[in-house]
Amino acid sequence: MINVFFRISKAKSWFAVVIIFIMSLLFAFQPIRIFADSNVKIGDNIPNFVLEGADGKQYKLEQMKGKIIILVMGPKKKEENNNKWIEMLLQAFPKSDSLKIFEVFDMRGIPFFISDNFVRGKIKKMQGEHPVTILMDWDQKVNELLGTDKKETDIFVISQDGVLISHKVGAFSQEKLRLLKDKIKEK
Repeated sequence: MINVFFRISKAKSWFAVVIIFIMSLLFAFQPIRIFADSNVKIGDNIPNFVLEGADGKQYKLEQMKGKIIILVMGPKKKEENNNKWIEMLLQAFPKSDSLKIFEVFDMRGIPFFISDNFVRGKIKKMQGEHPVTILMDWDQKVNELLGTDKKETDIFVISQDGVLISHKVGAFSQEKLRLLKDKIKEK
């Protein structure tokens, strides 16, 4: 009886070791969330961030202070909605020295086997036809910082002094645009 119990107990121990090993492997390959609990809210100062532009330049939030910044962020499958937002934002805010609109590409969906240089080349070609500057969030730090919706378009408005003043999510609507314009006029 003791011998049977010992074998069962030993088998359970090995099973537990195997489960712990598998779990540790699963967690070891999870992406690191740099800003895991730091999603900013309306009224919060946005920490400085740097994104690479399709033109190869580095765009730093701290260097853009003094201008209202609008970030259009969304997954590739929402490209039509992202483009609609950009089109309507450009109509609502014609060329202005005090306001800048960017589209931030979410790089989460790019397979690991496609080189960064290949992607940069494709995006650089797209930039020539694109109405606003394209920025690339390679390591998803800004997506994590702002808490973007992985399935929808997010519109973030950052004031001249780096404060988040508006955040809209989802499909374009005239009502959302009106509310966004009202927030910008307040500043």
